Amino acid sequence: MRRIRNRAPLLVIIVLVVIAALLSACGSARTARQELPSFVYTSAASLEGYRVAVAMPELLEVLPCYCGCREPAGHRSLKDCFLKPEGGFDEHASSCDLCVKEAIDAATWHKQGRSPREIRALIDEKYQEFGKPTDTPPPH
Repeated sequence: MRRIRNRAPLLVIIVLVVIAALLSACGSARTARQELPSFVYTSAASLEGYRVAVAMPELLEVLPCYCGCREPAGHRSLKDCFLKPEGGFDEHASSCDLCVKEAIDAATWHKQGRSPREIRALIDEKYQEFGKPTDTPPPH
């Protein structure tokens, strides 16, 4: 009986530490969401596309965009549809399903172990029917 009483304060401390860790994790999730602008949350797909852009900007920088944003927006690659060259987020992709689909496809192929050159070829093959791509230099 004496052993149980001596361990009771330790159990309370462990429970409090676990609760504090959970509350901290919830706070971190809220902070991460607040770092993205509200337009990113127009759809689940849009959010996924922006997450890809944040996680893999170097990959999107070597991929063309086929949505037609080259002329009006001056975009040079798929990355520009999500991220501004000077920093911050571009609103364009939040309302462009094609940009989002390209980014999600690129991430999927990347996870499968495809190289940037292979991903570029797959993007070109799949999306060329949509129009003239951005003038994006190929991967090295």
